[in-house]
Amino acid sequence: MAPSKGLRLLWKQEPAPSALLEARSRHDCLLLEAGTVATLTPEEKEAIKGQYEKLMDAYGCLGELRLKCGKAQLCKCQCT
Repeated sequence: MAPSKGLRLLWKQEPAPSALLEARSRHDCLLLEAGTVATLTPEEKEAIKGQYEKLMDAYGCLGELRLKCGKAQLCKCQCT
């Protein structure tokens, strides 16, 4: 059996870039905005979900890695 796409990524550009990451098996979701990640309750998610549009369905999310040394950013690796 082929694996199902259990994640959905929603996106909005204005006023600031922001993304919602939903999992089929969960009622809450992740909000990625302004360099932060927050978990939203189902009520919070439903209150703002209409502002976002579907970007893609996905099998998984590897995340984002940022390595910093002082004020200099050494490496940025982003995988989706």
